[in-house]
Amino acid sequence: MKTNNKNAFTLVELMVVIAIISLLSGIIITNLSGSKAKSRDTQRISDIAQIQLALGLYYDRCNQFPAILVPSANNGLGGTCTSGITLANYIGKIPTPPGGKPSSYDYAVNDTNSPTDYVLHTYLEAANTSATSNGLLSFPSFTVVSWSTASPAPSTPTCDSSQNYCVGSK
Repeated sequence: MKTNNKNAFTLVELMVVIAIISLLSGIIITNLSGSKAKSRDTQRISDIAQIQLALGLYYDRCNQFPAILVPSANNGLGGTCTSGITLANYIGKIPTPPGGKPSSYDYAVNDTNSPTDYVLHTYLEAANTSATSNGLLSFPSFTVVSWSTASPAPSTPTCDSSQNYCVGSK
C-alpha cells in the first residue's frame, strides 16, 4: 500500500521553523532586559521624589531635616521637633531600591545635629543624561547618614556621571 505524505512537513522544514523562532525569541528577550533596567531606574527616581516631598513637609513643620533615614525607625523624633512629629507622618514607608545592580539610596546631611540641607543619591543602571545632575550637587561638606543597602555603604557618593542621580533641598 502506498501512503500519501504530501500534506506532512519534513524534518528539515520543522528544524528551520524552530531555528527561526529561537532566533526571534533571543532577540526579543535581549531587548527586554534594557527595558527592565530603565523601568527600575524610573522607580528609583520616583522613590527619591517621594522622599524629597516628605522631607520638604517635615522641614516645614520642624525647621530642620531628619539627621538619619532608616526604613524601620521613627526618623526625626526629637531635635527641634518635639511635638511627636516624625517623617512617618509624611511618608508611610521609606522606599527601598528595586532589584538590579547597583541597588542603593544614600542620604547625606550638612550637619548631623541640626540638618538644614541634604542630598539624596542613587545610582542608575543605564546612563541617563536628562535625569542626572552632572555634578551640580556634591557631597564634600555633607555627612553620609544613609539607609544604603549596598555592601559596604558608599562613604562619599558623587554626582559626577550620567549614572548618578542626586537631588537636594536647595
